[in-house]
Amino acid sequence: MKQRLIEAGLIDLWMDDVIKRKVRHLRTSKPEDERVESEVFVGSWLLSCVVIGIGYRSSLVSHLSVQGKTLPINTFQDLLSRDGWSWGGKNFSGTTLLYFTQSPDPDIKEIQRHMPIYAVEEGVERVLDGGFSYITLKSDINVKILSVYFDKYGKTPFHLSTSEYPILGGNSWGVRKGAPFLSQFRGMKQRLIEAGLIDLWMDDVIKRKVRHLRTSKPEDERVESEVNDGQVVLGLDHLQGVFYLLLVGYMGALLTLLGENVTS
Repeated sequence: MKQRLIEAGLIDLWMDDVIKRKVRHLRTSKPEDERVESEVFVGSWLLSCVVIGIGYRSSLVSHLSVQGKTLPINTFQDLLSRDGWSWGGKNFSGTTLLYFTQSPDPDIKEIQRHMPIYAVEEGVERVLDGGFSYITLKSDINVKILSVYFDKYGKTPFHLSTSEYPILGGNSWGVRKGAPFLSQFRGMKQRLIEAGLIDLWMDDVIKRKVRHLRTSKPEDERVESEVNDGQVVLGLDHLQGVFYLLLVGYMGALLTLLGENVTS
């Protein structure tokens, strides 16, 4: 039977049929594999573009909304550690002068040793020039800055330190020794201090004073006293680089599309 199949040529026929089936299968399956590979490549490319686009947009928004800033000066230690920085103060007297001249703190002694005297107006102008800090009383400088140096939004270009150095001095009440109301008076005063009402009243007094000075100042003087913080409204001139980069991205996408159409 085997010899008869060989002589009849059936073995060769079956082999040719198997080879043709295999070749047909390879021809039909090869484009499918290439299509899968191209789809994977396009999907990976699109995913990468989405990630890059999200990162670029978030970075652009952050750079436009938050400008670069330096660390603020909040303590005397920060002031002494800043290289190339100078400072000055007003002509102190009373307990404030004693605080600087008789303090055992070496930092305060160093501040006092290199602190020239400036008027408030001159000291504030030097602060605006940069590289300078002005030391004065909190209540005085708050009224001066908030009533003169402000923009149309009510903001000021100055940074007021968050650290406060209390001066143990001020006004006091004199009462007769052994007065029956003295203990109740002390207790009520301590409760007002702990509740924060003293600070609240002081802030309210400062705000009222600032509001009065702003409204009482002539319109032309208020316009001249407003401070320009150097920030301008963004226009197309500021965003030219963004549009150029967008054009480059579109050209790259177009070239990629043309390449896919040519090779497909």
